[in-house]
Amino acid sequence: MNPVKLLESMDLEQLLQAAEDDIIEDMLYDAMRKMEQETPSDKNYFLPMKLMDEYHNSQEYRQLSENVKEYKEHMLKTGQLYLGKKEKLEQAALEQLDSRTYGKGGPCHRGPLYPGNMEIICASGRRKGRLFRQSKSPDYIYGLDKDGKLLFCKNKADRTIEYIITEKNKELGIAYGQNGKITAISELYYDAGGQLSDYKYAGFWYGKRNLKISLCCEIYHYQDREVYIDLIHAEGKYPSCEHFRFLQDDEGFVIKGECCNVMHKLIMDVEIPRGMKLRGYPPLK
Repeated sequence: MNPVKLLESMDLEQLLQAAEDDIIEDMLYDAMRKMEQETPSDKNYFLPMKLMDEYHNSQEYRQLSENVKEYKEHMLKTGQLYLGKKEKLEQAALEQLDSRTYGKGGPCHRGPLYPGNMEIICASGRRKGRLFRQSKSPDYIYGLDKDGKLLFCKNKADRTIEYIITEKNKELGIAYGQNGKITAISELYYDAGGQLSDYKYAGFWYGKRNLKISLCCEIYHYQDREVYIDLIHAEGKYPSCEHFRFLQDDEGFVIKGECCNVMHKLIMDVEIPRGMKLRGYPPLK
């Protein structure tokens, strides 16, 4: 089925059910439970399934599952709202376009202008990428308005273009791929001081008759020089959440990080990239 028709034709409950069904994930967990039962405890090097099952039955996990379902439903509604709007968004961006800049490397979402923090800390080899005024072979091409605000981001590797809509403290990104299909949606909120308070990113993966959603969320809370971040991942049936705490010095540099493993109930130190500041609005000019 055509990806656009797929997103357009199914109601929200059908889309959510299709996104959460994961037979392979269920089979894997069942196999791990069986392996755990057949393996002596002193030779079991995997996460005990007993701990995972206890966590999945906890109130914290039930609340997490409800939140994730709400986030996915919101992203699906947004996707349906912006179906067929690529040309309109492109025209609006070109009318405001003042300059272009270029980027290489960095996290997949917008490269050097990645709006979050946790992928740099946890998953991207701590490479922020670099911006250039001119480049013959950039990974990303950015369009900016006269105030330096981001209008669009063209990802040359994925052959997608994301249009950014900014309204007061909210930033909405709609990424389109070939055939006009929506490949990703991002949503960011900033507080009055320009600090990031909420970052959600949903990637859409189209099968022949279903749609999968990969969701990543960063939820921020600030207390003096401490920053608390809940990092949520939901790629299949079972979402996960890790709790982070970061300490900043007087100039805003992160000097210490900790992570709480919710299943093991352990506090672990987090290695911080050298010279890192948590991002608010990234300066472009």
